[in-house]
Amino acid sequence: KQIKDRQIGDTQTGLYMGKRVDSRSLHRYDKRIMERKIAPEDIPDMAIGILIDTSGSMGGSRLETAIKCAYIPYSFCQQLEIPCFVIGHSASTDVRLKSVVDENSIDSKDKKRIFDLTAGGCNRDGFALRYCLGKLKTIPADQKVMIIISDGRPNHDGYGIESGRKDCQDAVRDGIKAGITTIAAAIADAEAIKSVYKEGVSDKNSAVYLDLSDLSKLPKAFVKILKEKLE
Repeated sequence: KQIKDRQIGDTQTGLYMGKRVDSRSLHRYDKRIMERKIAPEDIPDMAIGILIDTSGSMGGSRLETAIKCAYIPYSFCQQLEIPCFVIGHSASTDVRLKSVVDENSIDSKDKKRIFDLTAGGCNRDGFALRYCLGKLKTIPADQKVMIIISDGRPNHDGYGIESGRKDCQDAVRDGIKAGITTIAAAIADAEAIKSVYKEGVSDKNSAVYLDLSDLSKLPKAFVKILKEKLE
């Protein structure tokens, strides 16, 4: 609502000083009778990427929760015409990326594709994250946010917790250098995900961590982060 109001513009009333007298406030004893126009703002100049872990451990209720977590910011972006893409990732012999929403999508089937995601295989998070960060870099916007939704640690042939942690942290750091804020959202095994993105690295060079084991916390947490970016 705040962003919509700022896009439309408004009139602020009840001021001691302003550009003109508000005739409807002349009865006030506190002399707050002035008003001023608030010009429309062309905001937010923002782009958002969403990466969903669709490995085998994400089957059942976990994937359902992850999809809902992705749909909330996607829906927000749709309402405000913010460029947004959603990609699922897993790995077998190689990394598989499934684009279900593109920032230039025009076929009105985004929601169906998001909710049709399925789980299977392993997860090589760093590779998928680097791809998405590279995609965000090509979208012209002042503020860029990358959201990763997962239920655990990286897990692929020759790609365990130590190598996965370094790979993911390096990717996040590269994103920060390009002006991209990464949010690591945990829907399960919260401590493991926190260790991947936060352990051994300063807050300045790490992802923002969100524990979303309680899905109802996502809207407020997401909006809080966006407000900090826009202020």
